[in-house]
Amino acid sequence: MQLIYHEGNNFGDELSPYIFKHLLPGYFDTNDEVYFYGIGSIIGEHNFHGIKKRIIFSSGFGNYMGKPAKLDDNCDVFCVRGPITARLLNIEKDKAITDGAVLLKAFDYPEVEKKYPWSYIPHWSSEEIFSWKSLCDEVGINYISPTADFQFVIEEIRKSNVVISEAMHGVIVSDIFRVPWIPVRTFSKKFDIKWHDWAQSLEIQYSPNLLPRQFGDTPVFVDKIQQRTGIPRILLTPAVKTIAKIQNSTIRRFARHQLGSLKHARQYLSSDAVLTSRYEQLLEKLDLFKKKYPLQQ
Repeated sequence: MQLIYHEGNNFGDELSPYIFKHLLPGYFDTNDEVYFYGIGSIIGEHNFHGIKKRIIFSSGFGNYMGKPAKLDDNCDVFCVRGPITARLLNIEKDKAITDGAVLLKAFDYPEVEKKYPWSYIPHWSSEEIFSWKSLCDEVGINYISPTADFQFVIEEIRKSNVVISEAMHGVIVSDIFRVPWIPVRTFSKKFDIKWHDWAQSLEIQYSPNLLPRQFGDTPVFVDKIQQRTGIPRILLTPAVKTIAKIQNSTIRRFARHQLGSLKHARQYLSSDAVLTSRYEQLLEKLDLFKKKYPLQQ
């Protein structure tokens, strides 16, 4: 069977193959008769109708701007990320467990010495258009790139006392390793659904802190807008230069103040009991999967 996940330049996307290929050795190949959907907001991004078998294990709903996905008889749902995904798919509530990244608890990670009082992880799309590291350096916060090697990101999180993150898997991994976290949003609310989905699975009431979105080098920003909108560069450049002037004179200073003030924001952490319970439920679902789909010799 094939392991399906979003193959992007983002450490959260690398968790699915790392976790499932270790915990389910020998199961995954290039055979496209069966698809195994693991970690990520990938339900709704694919056609879930047809003759192919589709196994869903801890995945989340991801087609925020579209209609909820409708599953057919060829979809075998073991568990999903949270109660919102379960409701959108119209499946049993008890299949809403949590994000499969919690299975990192099954791996042997030795104790590490804390190195950073604060660390900040932006969303990968924010890093594309602005160097948040410069702001972090100015306010004394360690910067963790979401596009760095995923094991490096995990280790940097584990070495932090508190993680401030715009990336959802930044806070999920922090929570797994019992590092208090502070959620941040710099863009549209449309992604809030996945945060609430995961947070509710761990009985957390999520409320993000807001940071003004920043834009970096003007030609790079023009390229990004041009690629997404198709508007000619000659029309975009004057407007973007104006935005850059406003940002450099006021918005950047405000963003620096806001980022620094997050050191005093509310910190989150799920309870040990709830996290352990969800982890044990995922392990039970893994055992159920292996019994239902035994590895062919």
